[in-house]
Amino acid sequence: MNRIAPLDPLQLPLRGIQLIEASAGTGKTWTIAALYLRLVLGHDNATPLLPPKILVVTFTKAATAELRERIRTRLSEAAEAFRGRGAVDDFLAALVAEYHDADARARAARQLELAAQWMDEAAVHTIHGWCQRMLSQHAFDSGHAFVQTASSDESELLAEAVRDYWRQQFFALDRADAAHISALWKTPQDLQTSLHPLLRQPAENLRLDGHPLPVIADLPVAMTTMLVPLREAQQHARALWLADLDAIEALLGRAMQAGVFNGNKMRAKNFPEYLAAMRQWANGTDIDATIVERLAERYLIGATNKKFDTPKHPAFAAIDALLDAQHASQSLKSLILAHAVPWVAARLEASKQRLAQLGYDDMLTRLDSALHSSSGERLAQTIATQYPVALIDEFQDTDPLQWRIFQRIYATRIDTALLLIGDPKQAIYGFRGADIHTYLQARNSAAKPTWTLAINYRSTGPMVKAVNRVFEFAEQHPQGAFLFGKGERGLPFLPVQALGRKERLLLHGEPLPALQLAMAATAAPISKSAYQTMMAAHTAATLVQWLDAARHGNCGFVDDDGKLTALVPGDIAILVRKGSEATEMRDALQARGLVSVYLSDRDSVYDSPEARDLLLWLHACAEPGSDRAMRAALASPALGQSYAELDRLNLDEQHWERCGEHFRQLHDSWLRHGVLAMLHDLLHLFDLPAQLLARSDGERALTNLLHLAELLQQAAATLDGEHTLIRHLASQIAQAGDHQADTADEQIVRLESEAALIKVITIHKSKGLEYPLVLLPFVCGLRETKLTDSFVWHGPDGQPTLDLQPTHHSLEQAERERLQEDLRL
Repeated sequence: MNRIAPLDPLQLPLRGIQLIEASAGTGKTWTIAALYLRLVLGHDNATPLLPPKILVVTFTKAATAELRERIRTRLSEAAEAFRGRGAVDDFLAALVAEYHDADARARAARQLELAAQWMDEAAVHTIHGWCQRMLSQHAFDSGHAFVQTASSDESELLAEAVRDYWRQQFFALDRADAAHISALWKTPQDLQTSLHPLLRQPAENLRLDGHPLPVIADLPVAMTTMLVPLREAQQHARALWLADLDAIEALLGRAMQAGVFNGNKMRAKNFPEYLAAMRQWANGTDIDATIVERLAERYLIGATNKKFDTPKHPAFAAIDALLDAQHASQSLKSLILAHAVPWVAARLEASKQRLAQLGYDDMLTRLDSALHSSSGERLAQTIATQYPVALIDEFQDTDPLQWRIFQRIYATRIDTALLLIGDPKQAIYGFRGADIHTYLQARNSAAKPTWTLAINYRSTGPMVKAVNRVFEFAEQHPQGAFLFGKGERGLPFLPVQALGRKERLLLHGEPLPALQLAMAATAAPISKSAYQTMMAAHTAATLVQWLDAARHGNCGFVDDDGKLTALVPGDIAILVRKGSEATEMRDALQARGLVSVYLSDRDSVYDSPEARDLLLWLHACAEPGSDRAMRAALASPALGQSYAELDRLNLDEQHWERCGEHFRQLHDSWLRHGVLAMLHDLLHLFDLPAQLLARSDGERALTNLLHLAELLQQAAATLDGEHTLIRHLASQIAQAGDHQADTADEQIVRLESEAALIKVITIHKSKGLEYPLVLLPFVCGLRETKLTDSFVWHGPDGQPTLDLQPTHHSLEQAERERLQEDLRL
């Protein structure tokens, strides 16, 4: 049988595991609704099902709401079609034709109408919401409490667990060991940043130098064992230098005067400074490590000019041995992390159990544990009976744990169906845990063939043709267009046909190519910052040209009737990868008088300048008698006080008293009415809405301030006192600064305007959205994986691995996977 075949939604087998690959714009949601109709009708001799029996899983709350309404509408349309009324497309006509007599069509119409009425009870959920529901509904089999509080933000509990670890493990260390800890992490927050990507991984995925994490019973003992050779080497090198100090300095001085050393590697003017520093070092004072390295035997040999002999002394060789010991001790960080990960994870889990709190990841891990426990088979059978059919939307975003859950429930049961709908080319959320390798494993587990949707209903014909041309050419590469090879685990590019937009974009009467490539005028290498500046400027200049032509009727979209619709800013989307690129692009647009809005799917409002300003305001309002807090608040950028106004605090006592009275009033408002009312009073007291909206970025700033005020009001409901709320805000700001951390949905920055402006939007946020004109100015930019990063890579078996001491081989594999995802992106 062919591995790949075009899908006929009327003929797809509704049993077993079936995989449908649906490229962007090929009617995925329409297909899901079509399959839903068949399941409701019991088509193909299946048992008719009502919506509560058909599980539909997708990955966002917005997608569940949209999918629910689309299915409801389709059910109603189909009911009308079976009654011979309403518009009928080819699929409905073919479906109705299979019911030959009037009674059968009437029964089908009634079943569809009943299903539409049941849609409020339909099992359309996010993956996390469904897992939570299963744990609660089947509490006895899952071992889960009937009532738990779901929380998307565990940052406070995690910070508390890390602080506990810091106190218990590090406070008792002696000065020398504590110095090693301080060199690795200055604060518990720094340690938390290192732990965060590790805690997201299942324990079985973590490795230390290629082996499972060791069990470290006593961290101080393990640290001492590792650091003893380093201390001994340091003491020995210092003792040798100190014992023969004058002779060593004389030996090196004679060599320097004789021109023994290369002047670039050992500068004569710095030499006295080096020797003076080494005297201090020999007496036990820490100095710049690079000075010690310059007096190691290996460095002196490399710095010696030809025809000269390198000065010899046992102290130089001892420094060599010290550097070797220092290199060996670099695994100290990995050792501590290997000990901290299970400790902090256990403490965090205990805190959540005590508070009956459930994090989003816990919903999956606990259901998976229940399904693989001693009562797991009974639970799996119960869920399979409850939902005989499951449709998994956006399946390419599935991670290994999610796939394990669905496999456990559906893989071995002949009376169920698991329908997977996704597009591996759209697997671009690796940073969230989505795993393309899981998709490939699932594809091999599914029945053959893999079904595909072959018609694009979204884009213009020339656009589809251009994309086909580019990637069909890339498919000729021995590893394929996406570098996955061409075997069973390959990821081929499948061209599609076009049946979408009919408009053409014209400039001065001539059609613009569907796909254009802007190239630098010179082939000489340039820096990344220069590249970004150049491309941002070129993009902005091009848009100025096009929009200016549009205002004169010379640029716009022409339909089949020849009607021209002028290009407007709201038609334009500029896609970027991250906030720094968005800032560069928006600055270039603003410099040319073009207004834009920015939307990211990941940036936290707590990572904004307004959050840091708000923290200063809260300090001043909580301590209205503090002159220092008041001055810091008034000097915050968002308040926009001039230097003259700030200096007036020093010169005008009445002005100083008025300002103090303002903050006393705000403190009283906080105590009486809450933080939200107080912040609204502050905004109006300083006339901030008018001031901010007069700035080019004012709407963004005002949106962030109002958003933060709402979040603080919600947090205040569970926190006791003003200073607790201040600590909460400070913690959230610090957590948001860790850009590896996930951002809760309610914390993601909001779109500041619904106006028809140019949209600067991250590629990840734009997926699934539609814009008439798209520009990608920084598409060639990248960040290579580094050995110091916490990165996940996959072995030949496709299993994810995160090694605390990665090798160059694992780095090469991770970098290859980074390139594969960039190609899909």
